[in-house]
Amino acid sequence: MSRVETSSRLSDLRVRTSDPVRLIMSSPVAMLDVGATLQDAAEEMVRNDIGAVLVNDGARTGLLSERDVAAVLGALGGVTSTQIDQAATWDLVWAAPEDPIAVVAALMLEANVRHIPIGNRRSDPIGIVSVRDVLAAFVADRVVDAGER
Repeated sequence: MSRVETSSRLSDLRVRTSDPVRLIMSSPVAMLDVGATLQDAAEEMVRNDIGAVLVNDGARTGLLSERDVAAVLGALGGVTSTQIDQAATWDLVWAAPEDPIAVVAALMLEANVRHIPIGNRRSDPIGIVSVRDVLAAFVADRVVDAGER
C-alpha cells in the first residue's frame, strides 16, 4: 500500500482513542468448538484473513491465535490433529463495548496479548479487537490531531 493509500484509509477512520472500542471491533467473531483441530483453526484463520478465533466449550470462551498454532506445530513437529482446546488460552482479558480504545490498548499491553474479545467478560462475545485495530485508531487519532493544527 502506498503512502497516499494509507493516508486516505486513515482519514476514513474517524475515531479517537477516547471513542468506544465497539467502533473498531470486528464482528461477527469466528468461533470454533473445542473439538476442532489446529488444522481446522488454521484454515478458518486463512479463509477469513484473521489472526485469532474464539473457542467455545459450552461453559466458557477461549482464544486461539496464529501464534498459538505456530507454537504447537513447532513443538509437536507439525501435528495438525491436535484439538484446539489444548492450545487455546482460557483465562482471557475481556473488554466491554463501551470501553475507550485507549483503555483497551492499555489492557493489551498489561496482559501482553494481541487480541481481546469484546462482550460481557465470560460468554456471548459480540466482537474482537486486534492490536492492529488499536494501532490504526491511534494513528488515525494522531492524523486528526495533526490536521487540526
